[in-house]
Amino acid sequence: MTQTGNDEEFGDFTEFLSANKKKFDVIAVVAGNHDITLDKAFYTKNGHKHHDPVLDINKSRAFFTQNKDITYLEDEAAKYKKFNIYGTPWIPEIGPWA
Repeated sequence: MTQTGNDEEFGDFTEFLSANKKKFDVIAVVAGNHDITLDKAFYTKNGHKHHDPVLDINKSRAFFTQNKDITYLEDEAAKYKKFNIYGTPWIPEIGPWA
């Protein structure tokens, strides 16, 4: 979704999704490895390497959790019609990313 998980990138992305909500039955989002502010443990340890000043991880998460148009999945499932969707952001470590 982003290059480094900053507020402007998340704001732009969530605005884009909300503006296009009528095109989709459901919008499910899962964090990627560059969305570093959504990974609390990683960002607490490494955030200073990517952002100065360090960003508020709760604000980053709120872009998705407080947007009624978006279903944010982190180690959880959502049901839509007859489909179960499971989202998890965890991948093997790949360099300095979440």
